[in-house]
Amino acid sequence: MVLVPDIAITFPPGARGSFLHAFLKNKIDSPEFEFIEDIPAEYKHTINPKAISKFEHRIFVSLDLQMLDVWLYLFWQKNILVDYEGYEDVFKQETFDKLYISARNLYNYCIENDLSCFNYVVPFSKIFDWKYLSNLYYTINHKLPTNKKIIVDTNKLSTKTNTACKVIKEIIRLEKLLEVDNDIFTMDMFELYKECLQNKDVKVLEKNIVKSNYIKRKYNI
Repeated sequence: MVLVPDIAITFPPGARGSFLHAFLKNKIDSPEFEFIEDIPAEYKHTINPKAISKFEHRIFVSLDLQMLDVWLYLFWQKNILVDYEGYEDVFKQETFDKLYISARNLYNYCIENDLSCFNYVVPFSKIFDWKYLSNLYYTINHKLPTNKKIIVDTNKLSTKTNTACKVIKEIIRLEKLLEVDNDIFTMDMFELYKECLQNKDVKVLEKNIVKSNYIKRKYNI
């Protein structure tokens, strides 16, 4: 009798939690696999300590800066473009706003929430690391995985990104470094973004995303 591990997994949309879930439960037999079982909505994308408390293995996939652009590209293609219209053109203000706000909010969600209800926090970038995956699989299944080639090939299919997502990743990185992501940028961020797209270079961001170009947000009581 093959024991199936008792796993609950929560992850931001587009963060490949369904892939990780299927991998740990031995459900992947080809790079183009289809998800057979879905993760319950009550804890799939929302941290819900009560809903996951009964599971032995409680996993959270956390967005990290290392591959934030890869996640954002996946989220854009598999969520935004599927659920909404009008966000195809990276040179449109609406597309920039949607990508930037989505990335910033979901990244903040990962780093600002209490994750103590989980016994594994998996950085998104580590889902692409075979050694890390193999160790996690061994910890949960008490044996080593045997489908390395399939998993490596599957990961290659999900490593796409583009300049727009790289620019937004760099904006978020710089704002986090300066601790200004809750402040108001006094220049036109969209114009800086477009300049980066046109030049295919993010260097202009470091010259302009500086503390002197931000003001504190005023809150009405």
